[in-house]
Amino acid sequence: MREVSYMQWCNENAGRAYPLAEDASRKDDNGNIMPDNILLDMCLMVPPTHANCYVSSLRVTNNIISFGISSSASGLFVFTASWYGLLSGNLSGWESYPLTPVIEDISGWVVLNRLEPGMIGSWNFSSHSQSRIETRAMRIVDSLPIRSIIRKDMDPMSYMGGVIKLQSGSGIQIVRDDTNPQKILVKLTPDSKTSMLGPCNNPADAKICGVPPLRSINGVCPDENGKITIRFE
Repeated sequence: MREVSYMQWCNENAGRAYPLAEDASRKDDNGNIMPDNILLDMCLMVPPTHANCYVSSLRVTNNIISFGISSSASGLFVFTASWYGLLSGNLSGWESYPLTPVIEDISGWVVLNRLEPGMIGSWNFSSHSQSRIETRAMRIVDSLPIRSIIRKDMDPMSYMGGVIKLQSGSGIQIVRDDTNPQKILVKLTPDSKTSMLGPCNNPADAKICGVPPLRSINGVCPDENGKITIRFE
């Protein structure tokens, strides 16, 4: 994020609303206008429930900068840092800093301007019409359907989460599906497959299965899965 073109992009953003929307009033609940030269760039990754993100509060002093981002559903992110500890000596290009999420399934970062005259103040917003985040600065992503994996009958606190690696055991394969890279297949190895088959996997007869196999009912044979449906009317 230190390329010349990006530095120019951030310099331009110091004079316009972005990453807030141009049609946002930037007028807080007390009628004060939030300066455009504080937030220079931003990217938020949130689920559809929180698509209407906005800056809910911002405070700038000579020592710190602190702000929050919310949606109509809940609070989303917070950020607090010391100007000296965070930005001092940053003369080689604009840096991105991670936002702290307060709910699950979200992440984001922000690029800040250096402390300048006129930035000192405090602003509070109660609606996205005042300080809505520009659509370009957001990525709408689905919530994670699976958060963890636990073994059956085990302590639910002993779970697998985050980035994990599944190790197959004896006679088991864990592979990626060739047609769908998001699908994991757990299957028997070719050598162990035959040892798991029952005696009726071979052509069924009374000698192998122990009883005469049921082949049809009133002339109706089962389908390819061996299923016969009986309907009572």
